[in-house]
Amino acid sequence: MRIHGIVTKGGGPVNVVPELAQAEFACRALDTVTMENAYGKIVNCAKAGELGTGATLEFKEPRVALKAAIVVTPLLDTVQANLKTLGISPDQFKEFDELASSDLGMVSYSYPTVNVWFKIAPEGTALHSDAFREAAKSDEGWTSAVLVGKSVALSAYEMLTKPEKLKAVQDRFKEAKAKEGK
Repeated sequence: MRIHGIVTKGGGPVNVVPELAQAEFACRALDTVTMENAYGKIVNCAKAGELGTGATLEFKEPRVALKAAIVVTPLLDTVQANLKTLGISPDQFKEFDELASSDLGMVSYSYPTVNVWFKIAPEGTALHSDAFREAAKSDEGWTSAVLVGKSVALSAYEMLTKPEKLKAVQDRFKEAKAKEGK
């Protein structure tokens, strides 16, 4: 779990208590329950700060809480198998173990999805950096994206032509949703 925070307004001189201080926080986790528990603790910390200092807390609920994606293993396995047939070696796959957030998590509660992390930049390149952006728009980045797109298309074809694979995905999706309480 990660908690990110910034002070958006903090006052002026260090020896003067500001009339207004503002901060923004976000939390992420690999599963939705952990994220929601962390969110509750962040809110309680802010309330404790209000109570302990006599300040007035104005709190805005987030516009949306991005849920963790539901992993549907048979679908992910199919996509990865198709990546291998297209010449992408398994060492180029990245397990989805990053504390990232995306609206894909929200979609995954309605439909089976797959989140494919694939190499487009040198190892150690920070996400959301200028270097990552440049790598993404490079010829190598484009080639990787096209290959992954082809593997997803091949996987969709398999779901349409192999009922047993589709059933495995549907069954795992139902199990995962039930585990999440949805």
